Amino acid sequence: MTVSSGETANPSTFAPLTEVRVVLEVASFFTYRTVLEKMSPRGDGHPVITLPPLMSDDKFMSPMRKHLVSLGYDACGWELEQNRGVDDQKFAVLVDRITRIAETTGRKVSLIGHSLGGMYARLLAHRLPHAIRQVIYLGTPFNISDEQSMDLPIRRIYERIKPDEKPSKLVKLTAQLGATSMPSTAIYTEGDGFVPWRFCIDEVNEVTENIRVAGSHTGLPFNLPVLYAVADRLSQAEDDWKPFTFDGVRTCLFSPAVP
Repeated sequence: MTVSSGETANPSTFAPLTEVRVVLEVASFFTYRTVLEKMSPRGDGHPVITLPPLMSDDKFMSPMRKHLVSLGYDACGWELEQNRGVDDQKFAVLVDRITRIAETTGRKVSLIGHSLGGMYARLLAHRLPHAIRQVIYLGTPFNISDEQSMDLPIRRIYERIKPDEKPSKLVKLTAQLGATSMPSTAIYTEGDGFVPWRFCIDEVNEVTENIRVAGSHTGLPFNLPVLYAVADRLSQAEDDWKPFTFDGVRTCLFSPAVP
């Protein structure tokens, strides 16, 4: 899917201030996590790896992993300290680790990537289609060109961290990749304070889908509807994946991407 520059506007300078909503999302998670666990479908024990966003490490997505472990998954972090952008060495380590996990367990690995972590997940999915079961993106702007990313708040942050990497190597890499061959789900919010939501949706086909929720960019790993959707997607049988259904009470919390 290609988004033209005229189809969407970049967030304003003050848009990141709306991310303060993450406080409510985190509070809701810790208040209702027991209820969420009871309502969510159980897992089959297959391995799941979470990939953190820019300037975050495994601690940031630890609550999500603990929730997934409580549902029966073998969930772990990427174990590579802070995500400070493109790192060929880290990518190579992830390739080796995922390959090893798939070989030793005899089961494919599911990936959950938040924002920049989702870009790593997309690259890994194309590199290791035989070892990855499915990919779930949380607010990941993989559908964006380098030119379109120039005015994004997250781009400016990225370039402060890696001033020698202009234009963004990761944006250039992911812009060359289409949809993955294994099931993938892009979860996004139109209230994203860092990236335009249209850059976070995928081309829909028989194994790719988009799910729209309400919330902030930063709070996606703590967002209760997001966590329910993630559990629902992971619970799909490996050889019998079906798209997320938008019916009943779900219509109050989720909707597919708008045209």
